[in-house]
Amino acid sequence: MDLSFDKVTNAQTVLHVDGRLDIETAAKLKAMSRKLIDDGTRELIIDLQGVSFVDSSGLSAVVSALKYIREREGQLKLAAVGDQPRTALTLTLLDRILDIYPSVEAATLAN
Repeated sequence: MDLSFDKVTNAQTVLHVDGRLDIETAAKLKAMSRKLIDDGTRELIIDLQGVSFVDSSGLSAVVSALKYIREREGQLKLAAVGDQPRTALTLTLLDRILDIYPSVEAATLAN
């Protein structure tokens, strides 16, 4: 899994995830999310366009980021979620608590 990020504003960051988000890579996402939040991000957009597979460990890393940013009065958004990750979110009912947008652009513009 590869991670990169773009600062949209001082408080808004897009975290691009590419590859599988699973037990072998979830810790990397969790660590990067926390670092970005600790560095001042108050709106974290996780771009899942390049993610082909998510397992329970990957979902746990996303939930961890959600909890961490909410404790700091911030917001987490998911963008460009593919078929398998969307199915995993739906089956676990996480689609009901996470803000999901069709694209990074839609997520950056939404309040």
